[in-house]
Parts: sequence; structure tokens; C-alpha cells
Amino acid sequence: MSHHHCEVIIPPAFGTSADAIDAALEQILGPFSEHKSERTGNEFWDFWKIGGRWTGVKQQSSVPEKMLDEFMEELTRLGVTVSGIQFGKQALSPKSQEEAVDALWRNWFPGTAERCPLFAHADGFDDVIPVCNLPVGLTAERVIVAKPHWEDPARLEAGHMRCQRYWNSVEWEQTVSDGKVVPLLLDLKVPGDWLSVTVDYHS
Repeated sequence: MSHHHCEVIIPPAFGTSADAIDAALEQILGPFSEHKSERTGNEFWDFWKIGGRWTGVKQQSSVPEKMLDEFMEELTRLGVTVSGIQFGKQALSPKSQEEAVDALWRNWFPGTAERCPLFAHADGFDDVIPVCNLPVGLTAERVIVAKPHWEDPARLEAGHMRCQRYWNSVEWEQTVSDGKVVPLLLDLKVPGDWLSVTVDYHS
């Protein structure tokens, strides 16, 4: 059992408040819950939350991977240490390192985030942003694009779904999806004002 990263794409016409987004996600993800009394084989989560261990991934994805590797090497060189027990993101330990690490992040990657998104102390990231603002480097294990429900247009359901791998009842099987979010949304002609919501789901 593990945590996975999903980006759920929803139209802003259904509301942009926190409550509206939660309600939209309940509608879209509900049919895939492992808690249903009648199973279809399409279930893939037993709980989910916005952001979770993936909070800040959009800001992190705006930085080239090579530079992130170099940043982590610099943290190692400086002797930055993390907690030996990991629940979600690793935590800086001792906490007194947080201010220095955040300052180093701002120095290396100005304009991306005020706090380093790589560690658990950093919160307050905007995990809901318009599609037009998504970084090209963003990847996700699963991407769901919503559409109005076929029976009730006032509700939402999953209209498109792509995942990098799936459980075939015996083992994980890779798909042709490379997990790149922006090219997929361009192919699907998703409007730029739709919202991309970072979801951490457990399966």
C-alpha cells in the first residue's frame, strides 16, 4: 500500500472555492473508492486529500531536475539532516535548519516559492492552479480530466483518465503514458482556465 500523485482537472464553472473543489473531487473520485459495497474492479483509492505529500509539487516541477539534484547535493555538503522516520515528506531535523534551507531555496530558485517544497515543514502551497499556469515539467502517476455527468450535467464525473501503470490483478503493468501533464492536456484541448488540483491518494 502506498501514496500516489494524481492531478484532477476540473472546469471553473462548477466553483472555485475550497468547498466547491472538495465537492467536485468527491463526485469525480467517488466511483473509484475501494470502500464501495459493490466493486467493479476499477477502484484505485482508499483515501485521498488535496496536496498531502505532493503539496508543492507544481512549484518543484518548475525547476529542472538537474538543478534539483545539484541543490540536494549542496544541502548534503552543508550537512543538512532529515528525520530518520518518514511519514509523507521527509522532515528537516533539527527544525532549526528550516529557515536556512528556505533561504537557500529562494537564492537558488528565485520566484518559485518562499519555502523549500522538498520537506514536510513547507506548507501553504497553492495546490489548485489554472491549467495555463502549469509547469511544463509536471508529471503525475494519474491524470483525470472531468466532464459533466452524463445523467446529471450539474454534477461531474471522470471524462478522461491516463495513468503510468495499473494493477492487473497480479502485478503492476506499465502503460504508454509518460505521466507528462501539460502535453496530455494540450492533446485533449483542455481550456487554460480549468483548474488542476494536486491529489495525494492512497491505494
